[in-house]
Amino acid sequence: MSNLHCFTKGEIIGESYPYDTKDGKEVEAYIKQLYYRMKRIPNMLCEAEFDHFGSCYASFVEFFCYRREDVRIIKKKEKYGILEYEIKGILINVSHLSPSFFDLRPRFLGFGLVFSCLDGA
Repeated sequence: MSNLHCFTKGEIIGESYPYDTKDGKEVEAYIKQLYYRMKRIPNMLCEAEFDHFGSCYASFVEFFCYRREDVRIIKKKEKYGILEYEIKGILINVSHLSPSFFDLRPRFLGFGLVFSCLDGA
C-alpha cells in the first residue's frame, strides 16, 4: 500500500521519529514538545490550537508565530471595550500523520477585549 493511500486513510506514515513509531500519543507528545521549544525562541510569540483540526489526512496542529512588534491596533472602541487588531505572523500546520509542515499564511486579523481598572477610594 502506498504512503499516500495510508495517509488518506488516516494512518501515520514516516521514517523519522516519532512518526516511525506509528503511535499517536508519541506523535502528540512530540508536537507539544516542538511547541514549547518554539515558545522559548527569544522575541517570538507562539500560540497553538491542539484540539481544532483532527480527522484523517486533515489531522494537524496549527501554530501561529509572530513577533510582539508585529501586533498593530486597527480600531479601539472604548465605549464597548472592544479592540480590533492585526497581527502579522506565520501559520504553521504540523501534521499528526506525517513529518510535514504545510499551509503557511502571512497574516492574521483578530479581535480582543480591552479591560480597564478604575481606581476608587
